[in-house]
Amino acid sequence: MAICPHSTAAPALDGAPSVPLGLDIAGAQIIGDRAVQEDAFLISHLGDAATLLIVADGMGGHAAGNIASNMAVQSCNRHLCHHHESRLPALLREAVLEANKTIADMVRETEALRGMGCTLVAAVAHDVTLSWASVGDSHLYLVRGGGISKLNADHSYGGFLDRMAALGQPVEPEPGCARNMLMCALTGEEIMEIDCPDTGTGISSGDWLIASSDGLNTLNRDDIVAIAGRASSARECAERLLEAVTEARAKNQDNTTVVAIRVETRIPTPCPSIPVAPPIAPAAAPDQPLIEPEPPTSPRSGGRWLAAGLVVVVILLALVYWLGMGGSETPGPAPSESVVTIAETRPEAVPKDRVHEPAIKETPPKTEPESRIAEPTSFRDPLKIGGQGPEMVWVPAGRYDMGSNRPGADPDERPRHPVRIDRFAIGRYEVSDAEYGRFARQTGRGVPPIRPSDPNDYPVVSMSWYDALAFTRWLSRETGLRYRLPSEAEWEYAAAAGTTTPYWWGFQVDAEEAACHGCGNHIPRAPGAIGRFKANPYGLFDSAGNVLEWVQDCYFPAYEGAGADGAPREADHCEDRVARGGGFGTPTRSLRTTKRFRFGAAQGYDDVGIRVARDP
Repeated sequence: MAICPHSTAAPALDGAPSVPLGLDIAGAQIIGDRAVQEDAFLISHLGDAATLLIVADGMGGHAAGNIASNMAVQSCNRHLCHHHESRLPALLREAVLEANKTIADMVRETEALRGMGCTLVAAVAHDVTLSWASVGDSHLYLVRGGGISKLNADHSYGGFLDRMAALGQPVEPEPGCARNMLMCALTGEEIMEIDCPDTGTGISSGDWLIASSDGLNTLNRDDIVAIAGRASSARECAERLLEAVTEARAKNQDNTTVVAIRVETRIPTPCPSIPVAPPIAPAAAPDQPLIEPEPPTSPRSGGRWLAAGLVVVVILLALVYWLGMGGSETPGPAPSESVVTIAETRPEAVPKDRVHEPAIKETPPKTEPESRIAEPTSFRDPLKIGGQGPEMVWVPAGRYDMGSNRPGADPDERPRHPVRIDRFAIGRYEVSDAEYGRFARQTGRGVPPIRPSDPNDYPVVSMSWYDALAFTRWLSRETGLRYRLPSEAEWEYAAAAGTTTPYWWGFQVDAEEAACHGCGNHIPRAPGAIGRFKANPYGLFDSAGNVLEWVQDCYFPAYEGAGADGAPREADHCEDRVARGGGFGTPTRSLRTTKRFRFGAAQGYDDVGIRVARDP
């Protein structure tokens, strides 16, 4: 993710003028051979001249490792953004403790999550100094002049043995203790050790800073230096490191996340201006008239004070409006969030006493449907074997900007690009157990587990992408019409339904909007009945939350080269497919309409279902 650089003055050498520095920063990740992405990362800004990165790695021994990593990232970021004017080392340590407390609170509330945890490294580049706090075995490297050094401590058992040997006090390894065994992590229990130096490390033009989860251990440090040395940008560095990890074909390759920062000499240039929207007058409370301001007592002095006060109020409202509506895809307190994985804490409102000036101008996505409202009447097509197919609604043709370039967007949602969508039909609901079960029984496919309650009421899950594709072809044969999986572009267009907000209903998520982790409705960790929440403007139920939905597209790590016709993107021997919409275990932030999920096509998942499409 390239960012508008915060230029900082490097110390003058021998009386020479100071040199402004800028940061080019980008992050990316791969799932490796794991079934679930348990890493999370975030890139953000603290005030005007500090850049924050956080990488967390969920502990793979617990099914909720992804929840822990996302909770830790969000909590750490929230604390840093609220108190960024404090002294950095102490603030970073506090943020790690706050993240650990968040995990402890969640475990206390949900006993089934006991044992979940993650490692974490949080680093802040401010002026010409890098400060950090870390727990566990995630990495923070400095690559300089053809050499590499690991800045943060390694809290694995192997790291402990190496530190003791370096101190001249070698310790005999205990039988049965693997070197990669964690001795310190965020689990909600007391943290035995936090690596947080009182003084940071100086950075200068030409340096590379690389934060990563331990999945990068597949590469040796010489490989990392060589790849960074050849990279022309942070994005290229991050992606080439992950390509090298993939090409190594290590057995049981772990999730791997890389955030790369290139420190550069740049001439300072102003960042784009902040879009200012007119303030919105608050609605009057019931039976309470709006209070008109009293006229100033003095037309000369009072009028000036009133005008000045109004200007300040307008500016503050505009900034808060930008943060909540234009500056970030998340409705939470921290601008520029970029967490990439499947779980996080519930967003909170922006505190009134904290306003961050964003670093990137973001104009609202352009959406121009030919009709803002879908044809209201739903329909079902008859099946040859008797009965009817899924309930469908028509989606009007139109144009929109797919993806997001907002600071809070994930790297694989970029770049935002225009797409033309032709009129098509899409399932009003996610396909139910009963609808899929009829297909499975007739074709001899395995029937996924069905809940004991009415199978018409619950979405089918646990079928592979290939099973979902076969279901659409069966529908085509049974109806004589072309059923299929929606393309990723069609799905996003239909889910947004002409809106440009992070969620089709607006900017906040609560218990009345969707079923997800953190939505506040305390729904069990399982798919819920379809259609419990209100439909979007195109008539789609559960387009956010409940279960994710397979789409046709092969997964690509970004939208570079994507077409403008809304057709699915394919690749030879595609092993990973896209699912959209979020599920019951998905965090609030990841219910965003633009959020993408990557899953192995040959496997079924207990939170992934189907929504079908049909040509006119």
